Amino acid sequence: MIQNQFVSFSIGRRSIAAAVFKGAKLEFWQTRSFQSTAEGAGNAVTAFFNWIVSAFEIESAVLEELPQELQTRNAFLSRLVEDHMREHGIPIFKASEEDLLGAYGEPPLRTRAELRRRAVAMFPQLTNPPAQKELLDAAVLGLYYQTERLLSDY
Repeated sequence: MIQNQFVSFSIGRRSIAAAVFKGAKLEFWQTRSFQSTAEGAGNAVTAFFNWIVSAFEIESAVLEELPQELQTRNAFLSRLVEDHMREHGIPIFKASEEDLLGAYGEPPLRTRAELRRRAVAMFPQLTNPPAQKELLDAAVLGLYYQTERLLSDY
């Protein structure tokens, strides 16, 4: 079984979440809020990323795939994290929302809310205190990545 350590990030309007996995086991999770200014948000995201990389032996990372033409704050911050990963030489895997909705239900789930309900069922440790949506998104993104890796080895 693959036991690499990797991190999945999910970025929302006001916070970033990281879920660190060792193999298929969720080892660490945390959410950080950031300021409403673009500069403050960028600085907070950069600091959180640098802390995660220094605190854990990260071998790869996962982000949600966003359309290239998307010009939202989330997209800007996601690209910032991606740039930092490249600077650190960390391989990046991406998955789209469609991939995630299809992977966690048959027929495919229709909404993020359904996906997050599945996340709570799979990761009960994230329910106390109630997890922010970004943390649930990071957890399902990381599990999706590891499952894809396991299945591609066979």
